[in-house]
Amino acid sequence: MRKKVLVIVVGCPLIMLLSAFLGAESHPLKLVGDDCVKYHLGEVQDVVERGGLHKTEVGCTDCHEEHPPKGENTIPTCDSCHGPEDHTHYALENCASCHHPHHPLEMDLAQIDEVKAACLTCHSDQAREMENHPSEHAGLDCKECHMAHGEATECMECHEPHVHDMVYQDCLSCHKPHGPTAIQFAGNVPSVQCSGCHEGPVQEIDERG
Repeated sequence: MRKKVLVIVVGCPLIMLLSAFLGAESHPLKLVGDDCVKYHLGEVQDVVERGGLHKTEVGCTDCHEEHPPKGENTIPTCDSCHGPEDHTHYALENCASCHHPHHPLEMDLAQIDEVKAACLTCHSDQAREMENHPSEHAGLDCKECHMAHGEATECMECHEPHVHDMVYQDCLSCHKPHGPTAIQFAGNVPSVQCSGCHEGPVQEIDERG
């Protein structure tokens, strides 16, 4: 009798534990965002500090629906949210060559072989400007002037200034970077800046008014 009682006392908890384990195998716990920060603090901080819309519009589990080793849907493809029907840029392949999923708008373009075709799918105004006003700038790859997304090389890093004290903003008052030959004079351009190329006419105006 004692043996039967012992078997029941010891066996029941084991059966319950085994049932719970098997149940967990077939019905894994659903992840929540708070779980991620426990083990992926660096990635979470990256999104919080630099994630853009990946921070404000989605959470970890919107992209990472499952977790290894049992989950298979762990790393989503970009087109699960960014479909080519929404924008021509999203039809491009190899998104990760430019965009890191945790800080998608911070791009080191200098590390990529050629970026112009991809850039112009978003920056159509600049593409139109280069087409309408051909120049040597139009023949360059975008990363020659834009080493990182949202940044631009100043003119004097490649070009000699018209006069020694010119600054970048002086250049932009007449020349658009994507169509520099289509010169549009601002109303307050000092004549001394023109004298770098047109010394004779400027001197004549200064002398004769």
